[in-house]
Amino acid sequence: RDAAKWGGKTVAVKVQRPDVSESVSLDMYLLRRTAMWLSKFRGGDLVSIADQFGMQLFGELDYLREADNCERFREMYGDWEDVVVPEACLGLTRRRVLVMEWVE
Repeated sequence: RDAAKWGGKTVAVKVQRPDVSESVSLDMYLLRRTAMWLSKFRGGDLVSIADQFGMQLFGELDYLREADNCERFREMYGDWEDVVVPEACLGLTRRRVLVMEWVE
């Protein structure tokens, strides 16, 4: 059904690399360890900042969430004259594959 709706339309497909979650996990582990070490010398709650960054970063890896956010943004600003927001194809989008209308 969704494929027929999008049939004939050019779409953009964003596919997540298979190892991206493991790579980001290692990066966040190292960032958090560094924040713990720096907090001993600089003070402040650098670990909380690193944790907040990590939560945002992992949220960006969920393409269903990204498509939903895109649709909400399109509903709010899509009727502005100088703003073009592509439509997400929610029926074809998955956690690691994002399908959206192509915009030149």
